[in-house]
Amino acid sequence: LDRVKASSVIELAGAQKTAALDKLSALQLAEQRHGEELTAALNEADAIREADLLELEGSLREEMDGVEANLRREMKELRDNVLREIEEQWMVKMEMQEISLLEEMEAQEANFAKKFQEQEDNFFKQFEEQETFWQTKVNVLKEMLGEKGSFQERERE
Repeated sequence: LDRVKASSVIELAGAQKTAALDKLSALQLAEQRHGEELTAALNEADAIREADLLELEGSLREEMDGVEANLRREMKELRDNVLREIEEQWMVKMEMQEISLLEEMEAQEANFAKKFQEQEDNFFKQFEEQETFWQTKVNVLKEMLGEKGSFQERERE
């Protein structure tokens, strides 16, 4: 009886061992399937993340291209505005120089006209003085000639 009991216990233990091994195999198989599912889910998540990253990268490139285009446009506008302002300042400077030169020329012309008038007045004054001087000489000579003529007439008489 002990043997039968022992044999039954051994059989029971063997059956339990087999059941435990079957459960272990089933668990290992489930774990393997779960691992494969987990790996598939991770691969799918990686693929989705990669697609999202590519989409995000494309979106960022488009946005950066738009920003770059706006920046170029704004820089061109700024450059044009600066050039226009420099040109306006240059034009104002040139106008101021032109006005200054015209004023200087007018002042020189007025000064020249004044000096010319002074020289002309001096010339006519000298001419009148010379004319008066020579007229006086002529009158003196006429008187002298007239007296000489009178003297010669007196001698003849």
